[in-house]
Amino acid sequence: MIILIIQLTLINAKDYFISFDFSSTDYVLRSYNFNCSAAMTNDNNQKYIFLFEFPTRYKNISDVCKFNQAKIIKYLLKYKFHISSNETKKNNYLFSRIKGVFLPKRFDIIIKNGFVKFYLKE
Repeated sequence: MIILIIQLTLINAKDYFISFDFSSTDYVLRSYNFNCSAAMTNDNNQKYIFLFEFPTRYKNISDVCKFNQAKIIKYLLKYKFHISSNETKKNNYLFSRIKGVFLPKRFDIIIKNGFVKFYLKE
């Protein structure tokens, strides 16, 4: 019974979560922990902000996210993400760490006529 409820919730869910982390190596940002998954519940909030679109040949959202991670991250870098840094000193060495995180946000992702469109839900 619980499995049926979860499946129906995922089928009816239109929202998706996207999140990822960054690290800096030799002044180059590298992303990791990319996650694009369906939300467990559908948010009835109707505020949408169009972010970006690009052509795709894939027909489902998971394939679009899987094979276009770099492109999605490139577009989302123009949107808000959090940067934190810390420095520690051990003996005569100074260790510096800078980390960027794109916190999970709700998106409405629509595939239509060979284009995928990303709308941020506020």
